[in-house]
Amino acid sequence: MKNLTILFITALLIAGCQPQQSNIITYVDIYKGIDGLDMDFLPNSPPKEIYSGEEFFAGIQLENKGAFDIGNIARNEGEKGYEAYLSLVIEDDYMEVAEEGFKDIIPFSLEGKSTFNPKGTKNTTTIKLKAKDVDTQSESHTSLITVSACYKYKTTLGTEACIDADVYNLNQKAKACNVQDQTFSGQGAPVVITKIESRMLPHEDESKVRPSFMIYIKNKGNGQVIKRDMIENVCTSITLDHEAFNTIYANAKLSNQPLDCSPKEIQESETKEGYIRLKDKEDFIRCTLTEGIKKNKGTYSTPLTIELDYGYTLSATKEVKILKELNY
Repeated sequence: MKNLTILFITALLIAGCQPQQSNIITYVDIYKGIDGLDMDFLPNSPPKEIYSGEEFFAGIQLENKGAFDIGNIARNEGEKGYEAYLSLVIEDDYMEVAEEGFKDIIPFSLEGKSTFNPKGTKNTTTIKLKAKDVDTQSESHTSLITVSACYKYKTTLGTEACIDADVYNLNQKAKACNVQDQTFSGQGAPVVITKIESRMLPHEDESKVRPSFMIYIKNKGNGQVIKRDMIENVCTSITLDHEAFNTIYANAKLSNQPLDCSPKEIQESETKEGYIRLKDKEDFIRCTLTEGIKKNKGTYSTPLTIELDYGYTLSATKEVKILKELNY
């Protein structure tokens, strides 16, 4: 019995020395890629063929593959969510909505990617429709169902900028960094900051330099950029002018100091926020530290943060063949 007791205690000690598995959270950089909202019809919803007078469902799967939340999501108390809507376009002569109280636009929300959910979130929306009669002289009619999404989104980039206040190399010491251009492939959003060109510009105060950054921006997604305050209007098919599209607002900070990104005509305004109007899906904006930096600070690296705010819209379309109901 004594030997059995010793063996039992030894087994417990060995078990206690075995390495225990732990739930280690692996860090995933969610600010990569060019995805935002992905949207498509569910398989066979709507069906390829239906008969006149028949009710059916159009199902839409929504997936937020980007790094930012869509819709009225407040992860922190007092935080206001962004707007996001779905709109439906059908041929009124051949289809109708078969739901009471259906609204022209449907609000929706989807959380973006996070460290705990690096793939983003999905959701499904269904709309009940009814096929109308086909023309008396036709056996069928092919009709289109289009669902559009309009939502607010943003792009954020954090990087390091080299500040060289010794632009004329008067200091003989080795420099801590070199002022150079930077290129990027994506920040977890459809609008991408592709390149930053850094320059040290002269200042009216000869004891200072003005760090300036040319920021290149491109819409690499499958949708279209819209003005952030025109989200609902775009999805309700209100007649819009060209200024409702392709406008992006930019904010930038250099080591927590706001940069002036505003166009020349509004530089005297209180805000330093600037805007870009994309041409052929791309453009650039210059952001400058107008108060400048003393030349005696030498050369050093410091954080540079850029944030772009905009609206975005994309659509999914499905053909449905409406067959005339045959009466024999």
